[in-house]
Amino acid sequence: MKELAVLTESTMTSREVAEITGKRHADVLRDIKDEIEKLENKGLDTERIFALSEYSDNTGRKLPQYDLTKEGVLQLAARYDAVVRFKLIERATKPKQLTKIEALQMALETELENERLRIENEAQREIIKGLNGDLQPYQIEDIINRVVRVGGGNYGSKFNEIYRVFKEHYHIDLKARMKNYNKTVRPKNRFKSVLSYAIANDYGKDLLKVVTRVYPENVRVVMDGIKQNTGLGNNEVLLLNGFDSWNFRQEWMKMNELVTRIGKEPKETITSLELLELINKFRIEDGNKTKLEHKDLLKAIRNEFRKQIGEGKISPTSYKDNWNRNQPKFDLTLKQALRLLTKESVEVREKVFDYIEKLEKQNQMLRQALWNRQNNEWLLTRKQGKITRRKETDAIAVLIPYAKSQGSNNADRLYIVYSRLVNRLAGVEDGTRETVDVETLLHIKKLEDLFSKVIFESMEKQLFYKDIYGKCKALGYQLMQFMKLDMPNIYKINENQKQLGLM
Repeated sequence: MKELAVLTESTMTSREVAEITGKRHADVLRDIKDEIEKLENKGLDTERIFALSEYSDNTGRKLPQYDLTKEGVLQLAARYDAVVRFKLIERATKPKQLTKIEALQMALETELENERLRIENEAQREIIKGLNGDLQPYQIEDIINRVVRVGGGNYGSKFNEIYRVFKEHYHIDLKARMKNYNKTVRPKNRFKSVLSYAIANDYGKDLLKVVTRVYPENVRVVMDGIKQNTGLGNNEVLLLNGFDSWNFRQEWMKMNELVTRIGKEPKETITSLELLELINKFRIEDGNKTKLEHKDLLKAIRNEFRKQIGEGKISPTSYKDNWNRNQPKFDLTLKQALRLLTKESVEVREKVFDYIEKLEKQNQMLRQALWNRQNNEWLLTRKQGKITRRKETDAIAVLIPYAKSQGSNNADRLYIVYSRLVNRLAGVEDGTRETVDVETLLHIKKLEDLFSKVIFESMEKQLFYKDIYGKCKALGYQLMQFMKLDMPNIYKINENQKQLGLM
């Protein structure tokens, strides 16, 4: 691959140092740790020049390494002889020349980060706008507590970060002020938390602004809950001006449509009656006219799970039969259900396996969909991705007449062709983008951004339309390699596309 004249500040990993010095990587790690220890004993900060990271070896294991800045390489080089020191210094001081794909990736990453910061700043402005209403002190305290609790984790460390940023911005040490105040009053009048002290001393609104800066995603989650009339403090509904401008309704409705189609909640269990129906259905399809009786299935369940039933981990429930009598049944996990198929034919087992596998896949999609519709980071990322998608479709709209002029009879299918290519590269099934996670949405955005640029640049160079597709596929594959995606069989050619003359 040709090199571009793109230079960037050179850094080295400890593995590269090992290669240059001819040392074992373990020995280089030991040398770096020794340097770190010596410097830190003198009160010097080493994280800036020796950053601990990790890499994957040939077996997929995560192993430690260090990323060294130019200063870090110079620091370490002092340990070695003149020749080795010369090689390290030469490598560290020489700007790194990026390959074409590396330069492309850097540009994409920079653009993505700029867009993320833009959206985040916009979000913060909207949140602060919405919080400028007439909030009561107890409401402010309730909001902040809710924000800190979002996502779980160490609540104390979250509060400490909020107070640290507050101190930097307002030059007020809330923790110190509360401590000094508590020294002057009787024990019963002392504040038990810094937050309650801040609220009581009219720092609430300023503190809330800091919270939106430190944890904007958490704030959006809390605000969405409040908008859905979950109540705030004393069961009062808080109406926040400005939050209607968050136009997430369309995506939220799509999530609801998916939930309605699949089910209100993941189906984690299957009743003995449902399993019985499946088994008998597939028996008939297999040519076996002997129906399994529910009493026999119950007997098999009691034999198979005797221990779990005895321990109360599996308990019988009941249902009403046709004569309104209570009859026993069991609720089983999907894995437990599979254990009861040993006496069934291979065909029946395979069909039940396929059914449960499909059910588990639907469960996974539903869980992701339920999470997505409550997660504003996902909604923002999806919204951002749609902007990029429009850029790609604009490029394809120009590509279609271009392909027709070169003899294509199926150029109108290019929208579908390029969408499927993006999905395959990102590891997404067609029509399931609403159920993928944030990281995958970002991968899709990067691919679509790349394709739009490649399409326009290639048409300017008068490339054949099929070659443009091939170029997009090759660069997309390289980009996803850099993103370390698992892409088994990603380039299986679709026969339909082949027949259409689009590949």
